[in-house]
Amino acid sequence: MYQLTDLFCLFHLRFVANNNGQDHHFWSNMRENPSRMTWRGYAFEQVCLQHIPQIKEAIGIKAVLSNVCSWSCPTFTDNDGNEWKGTQIDLLIDRRDEVINVCEMKFANDTYIIDKDYEVLLRRRLTTFRHLTRTRKALHLTMITTYGISQNSHSGDVQAEVTVDDLFDR
Repeated sequence: MYQLTDLFCLFHLRFVANNNGQDHHFWSNMRENPSRMTWRGYAFEQVCLQHIPQIKEAIGIKAVLSNVCSWSCPTFTDNDGNEWKGTQIDLLIDRRDEVINVCEMKFANDTYIIDKDYEVLLRRRLTTFRHLTRTRKALHLTMITTYGISQNSHSGDVQAEVTVDDLFDR
């Protein structure tokens, strides 16, 4: 699989190349457009993936040997006949110290609020990952967001936070 990772080229191909100059305020006028919102999330994920060393430093594991990857699985039925929904994980940091940071990347204009439905989704992802990989390592849910997460009754499973400031802190 090949993936174009140059963020300017991706932006140009998605939003500029087909605009043909018809709307001089194109970018401003599509502020709440779903394609722009999707773009923001994707671009944020790409920036995060280009800052793995800073993420590891922010969660205090820069000296721990680790491998990084993303992970996904389609919907499947296990040997017992149980149906599992497909899912994907933005980033896994598989550490030598028997811990895997399961990282979720979320762009938001303010602190990110984990609601009940998203909490259920996160738990399902962790359960599906553990079931399929049969890992015995500890799974640490790590949120990578623009401004952190709001502490509420649904954020208790989050064991580490990384913000955009951590990505660019020198």
